Amino acid sequence: MLRYANAARWQDTIRDNRRRPSRLDPYKAYLERRFAEGRTSVTHLHSELVADNAPVTYQMVRAHIATLRGAPAGAPPRPPTVRQVTGWLTRHPTALSDDRAGLNDVLTRCPELDTAAGHVRDLGEILSDRQGDGLPPGSTQSTQSTQSTPANYLASRDSHSICSGTSPP
Repeated sequence: MLRYANAARWQDTIRDNRRRPSRLDPYKAYLERRFAEGRTSVTHLHSELVADNAPVTYQMVRAHIATLRGAPAGAPPRPPTVRQVTGWLTRHPTALSDDRAGLNDVLTRCPELDTAAGHVRDLGEILSDRQGDGLPPGSTQSTQSTQSTPANYLASRDSHSICSGTSPP
């Protein structure tokens, strides 16, 4: 709070987001060299550092080795989750900057979801423009068939079947 009170101008209130040095930093080159040599056991690498009196924890070594392992080069990208797809469908189209390609990919793989996305967009337009009088007749009454609603369709699928186009079990 004093930072804001003592600031002469607004630029003085912004902190630098520089990365703070870690106790592991002096040993990262050693870990990377040992990892390249084929020594990938976190337990063994940690015990080597502890034997040299390095002030590091097992979790620090494990986190750095995890970044070195990374994802295999030929691995396919992870499919989006149901939460991600739902967010893409319910978000305003102008807010889909980086996610537009993922949404288009999912919609091309699953035509039923594309239809549901159209219904969600139509409902969003009705709600945002307050066009309740433009609803079709009888839409305010509950229907007997619940299979065709987007919510029931999404609930019956898991993220893998939505993205891969397979039918539910």
